[in-house]
Amino acid sequence: MESLLLKGLILAYAISSIISLIAYFPTIKELYVKKKPCANSLSFLLWTTTAAIEFLYTIFILSDTLLRTVCCIHFIACAIIWALSLNTKMA
Repeated sequence: MESLLLKGLILAYAISSIISLIAYFPTIKELYVKKKPCANSLSFLLWTTTAAIEFLYTIFILSDTLLRTVCCIHFIACAIIWALSLNTKMA
């Protein structure tokens, strides 16, 4: 029973990261397609920085592939939004 619960938790964690990634798409679409400044650049700079630190932590400290993948996706999504928000403000 405990093994089944742990496998379910692992699956739920993987699915939650996919849902989080999907949640970034409306902001990316607003910034990339519509060129609409809809993201706070400072907030996304801070989120990108913390996501980068988390990702580096998973690479050098932990040996959990799923967590590394999730942190990598989160970092990339934050970095894309931050870069697009800067690009939108400069245009």
